[in-house]
Amino acid sequence: MSSFSGEYPIGFEQALDVLENSSEGFVIADGSRAHTILYVNPAWERITGWTKDEVIGKLSPRILKSGKQDAEFYDHMWGTILQGDIFTSEIVNKRKDGNLYDAEISIFPIRGTDNRVFYAEISRDITIKKKLEEDAKNRASLLKLEVELRTNELKNRILEDEAILMSLGEGLVVTDQNGLITLVNKAFEDLVGWTSEEAVGKNIFDVIPVEDEEGNGISTNDLPVFRVISGQGAPSIRSRYYYVRKDKTKFPTAVVTTLIRGGDIVKGVATIFRDITNELALEKAKDEFVSITSHQLRTPLSAIKWTLELFSKETDLSPKNQERVRDLYRSCEQLIDLVNTLLNIARIESGKLVAVKKKVNIVNLIHESLTLYKPAADKNGQNVLFTAPPHVEDVMCDPILFTQAFNNLLSNAIKYSPPHLTIKVILEKQEAQYRIMVHNEGSTIPETDYSKVFSKFYRSPDARYQETAGSGLGLFIAKSSVEKNGGIIGFESNVSKGTTFFFTIPSHE
Repeated sequence: MSSFSGEYPIGFEQALDVLENSSEGFVIADGSRAHTILYVNPAWERITGWTKDEVIGKLSPRILKSGKQDAEFYDHMWGTILQGDIFTSEIVNKRKDGNLYDAEISIFPIRGTDNRVFYAEISRDITIKKKLEEDAKNRASLLKLEVELRTNELKNRILEDEAILMSLGEGLVVTDQNGLITLVNKAFEDLVGWTSEEAVGKNIFDVIPVEDEEGNGISTNDLPVFRVISGQGAPSIRSRYYYVRKDKTKFPTAVVTTLIRGGDIVKGVATIFRDITNELALEKAKDEFVSITSHQLRTPLSAIKWTLELFSKETDLSPKNQERVRDLYRSCEQLIDLVNTLLNIARIESGKLVAVKKKVNIVNLIHESLTLYKPAADKNGQNVLFTAPPHVEDVMCDPILFTQAFNNLLSNAIKYSPPHLTIKVILEKQEAQYRIMVHNEGSTIPETDYSKVFSKFYRSPDARYQETAGSGLGLFIAKSSVEKNGGIIGFESNVSKGTTFFFTIPSHE
């Protein structure tokens, strides 16, 4: 701070500890045409390679200029900043050693108590992120292309002769009604290690043992080939198993099993499979990337939120700037909510969402949520009516998951119900479970969308038309939360009666 010639930006001293420990680069320059650097934090030094002793009071942030942005970019940047707005963009900068790096920057003007103008910049090195995004995009495109090509091959080659079938990229094995192998292709030989001469005539269950992920053998009666042959399953069954090779190693597979018919006569079963080791690794990498990125975002966002809280308490801000700070604060809260949502999705998809059950009073939990959402309902002139039996026993459940599910249904009802109507919350006992219902008379769900309601990123046509805020992830998370507590979730929607979402919770373990 000694680098300042006496005047500091408002709120700087209070935020110094946050800035010094932030993982985001932070630099402050004076408002003169020279834009002399007055302060940099340790993160900025790490990102740029310049030390504070080399730049403070001596150099301008222009030292990072890479030449990759044109004059129009900088015209837009300064036009935004000079209007008093925050300029946010991705940019290519140059380190001290001359190497280029991708950065995400936010530049904004701030004032000292004597109305002196400063310019502050928050920056983050996103070089690795950009590379990961590009690599993931390329891999996804290649994978999509490969899947499309192979799907078309399967549709066409199943109708061709044995020579064409032998050229399939996936493993192909054909059996008769007794499970004896009659045909395999080259890919089968490469994947499992058995030659055509060794495999043909043998029982498929002896040639390719099947295990689960833990190495436990799968019962013959549960395998797609047997179920199709015995008539227990549908003509086409898709499953994922681990096939054991001739050398006893194993690999994960995606399997398609279908009947081979000659008119009305069943002649055998065709099984097509492929090694999905690389796909599972890519899926795991994607999940880990989302989880890690979300965790890394949460810390700086919390710091920014805290800093904005400090700014909001400054009495010297003009009403316009106070409103801007409030807008930034609300946007920061929305980003934090989105990050938390992404973390929940990552936990669900990785199987790490675990219910920590204990005895709780669900009536109290519901009352807490009703209190939390009362201001939102009052703002719309809505009345939330809660009814419950006179005596509700405590239940074993995870209160966080219960509240997460209920809050989602209640907030949706408030958002999508017209103003000045009553939203009904009903708790009732049903044999060995409690049923919680949230009813609103607002928008309904088209019957064609029923199967999509609890999927990720689903938003009803009415929600899109009304332009209500939402990520489309809430009901997906609610479903997972309810199921982890041992219940089920569903809904009823009718144009004349409105929409009722419900979920159940066991009344005892």
